[in-house]
Parts: sequence; C-alpha cells; structure tokens
Amino acid sequence: MDTNGTNINDLIEKNKLSNEESSIVDSIVDELNTRGNPQSSQEKLPQISEEEKEMLIRQRNQQEQQKRQYQYQQKMQQQQHMQNEIHRQQMQQQKEMLDLFNKNKEDSPINRIKQYILKSMDIFIVFILTILFNTESFSNFLKFKSVPFFYDVQTDKSKFSAIILKSLLLAITFGTIKYFLK
Repeated sequence: MDTNGTNINDLIEKNKLSNEESSIVDSIVDELNTRGNPQSSQEKLPQISEEEKEMLIRQRNQQEQQKRQYQYQQKMQQQQHMQNEIHRQQMQQQKEMLDLFNKNKEDSPINRIKQYILKSMDIFIVFILTILFNTESFSNFLKFKSVPFFYDVQTDKSKFSAIILKSLLLAITFGTIKYFLK
C-alpha cells in the first residue's frame, strides 16, 4: 500500500468496529480495488473452448436452416393454397359459362318451339286423328249402313252410338300411338 497513507488495519485495531461497520468498510475497500483494476469484458465472461464454439455455431446454423425450411414450407403451402383457389375459381367460371350457354341454348326461339311441340304432342296427335277420322273415305267406312244400331236409314245419318264407336276407335288409336312414341 501507499506508505504515506493510513493503514486500515491500524485504524481497525485502534477503533474496534462493529460487524456492521466492518462489512461497510470491506465493501468500500472492494469497490476501490475493482476501480483501480478494471477487468476486460472477456475476463468477466466465462471462457468457452473451441469445441464449444464450433458446437454453438453448428447449432445456430441448424436453427437458421430449420427456419429457412419452415419459411420455404410456409411459402409452398401458400402457393398450393393459391393454386387451389385459382383452380376452384376456374371451375366455377367454367360452370357458370356452361350454365349460361345452356340457358341461352334453351332460350333460343327454335328450341322453345321444339319444347312447346314436344309438350303439345298429344294435341297434335288428336288433331291429326280427328282430321283423318273425318275424311269422307274413312268416315264412310265407319258409318256401318248395314247395322241399324249405328245408322238411321230414313234420315241417312249416323246415330249417336256410331259417334261413340268412332270416338272409341279414335281414343284407342291415340293410346296406341302415344304408347309407341314413349
């Protein structure tokens, strides 16, 4: 120590200090010693060996690689999701276009007429059969002049029973045609 200064031990022996005062003095002395001899930041940190440094570097590299892989996987999932969404939208557009095409096809005047004719086929069949049954040659065939139940010779007209028979033949013919058209 400094020869010109006061020796602490001499002071302690002359003035007996209590435990509390003693601990205060020790802490002051320690603080003075650390100020006079500052340690470098490397000396304060625990020293690690070259193997430990390499292991830490490897761990850091592995963590970075895992992070990159995770980010890559996330990016791939996002791309896959976007592709799926685009595909779904394309399918929806195709369906809408097909529906629109079919609707336009159904709405054309020719198709409406065809649908109306198909729905009204029964009416046309009855119309044609009525014309056929009322032609003179076919009508004369169904008069049954030789059967008095169907024909009145005095008035030279068919009786109501002949009209019923004619209607029955018309209905049977219509039923047969309808059966074969389906």
